[in-house]
Parts: sequence; C-alpha cells; structure tokens
Amino acid sequence: IKFADSAAKYHKIILLLDGDRKGRYLTKKIIELLERRTKIDLLFKKKLVSITKGKIRFIEQLVCYESYFV
Repeated sequence: IKFADSAAKYHKIILLLDGDRKGRYLTKKIIELLERRTKIDLLFKKKLVSITKGKIRFIEQLVCYESYFV
C-alpha cells in the first residue's frame, strides 16, 4: 500500500516533521500528495514554533520543553 493511499483513509492528518531543509521538503511533498484527499493540520507545528520562538528545528529537541507540555 502506498503512503498516500493509507494516509488518505483518515479524516485529518497532523504533520510534525523537522524544521530543517529536508523536513520542510518532506512536509511540502506530503501536502502535495494528500491535499485533495484529506485535511492536513499544521497547527501543532506552528504552535511549537511560536512556543519555542523558533529554537526547535528537530522533533527530538522537544524533550527540552517537556515541562511545558505536561
């Protein structure tokens, strides 16, 4: 099963990829593949950028902000 086919069965997909060049590229490609098939939610990514003032580029760095999310 292709990724786009399996992901399209969901009503809404939350994308949370790294903020580096590769992560931005993959986010763009996933949106292009799925934008007409399901709803793409980038709200969490935007909120994380806002909360961390852009300091988080990699999802693995979220552990530094764990106390804010609990």
